[in-house]
Amino acid sequence: GGYFLTICARERLPVFGRVERDAVVRTALGELAAAAIVEAFDAPGEHVETFIVMPDHLHLLLCRECEAPPARLAQAVQTCKAMV
Repeated sequence: GGYFLTICARERLPVFGRVERDAVVRTALGELAAAAIVEAFDAPGEHVETFIVMPDHLHLLLCRECEAPPARLAQAVQTCKAMV
């Protein structure tokens, strides 16, 4: 199955980037968040199909080839948040 996840910055502050000429330019924290997404959601049977870093939140499409326990998804989100 697939999951569409949105992870928001605290108080929706634009800490991950800024918009310049209709494109998001990532901050250092935005680059860290992108790396955290790839690392936190890397597990057997699942992968990040695509993701985007917005100024105050992250979107990602997680694809799972097998049914892992729901706790794995919650753990991966917590790991991603802790890394950033």
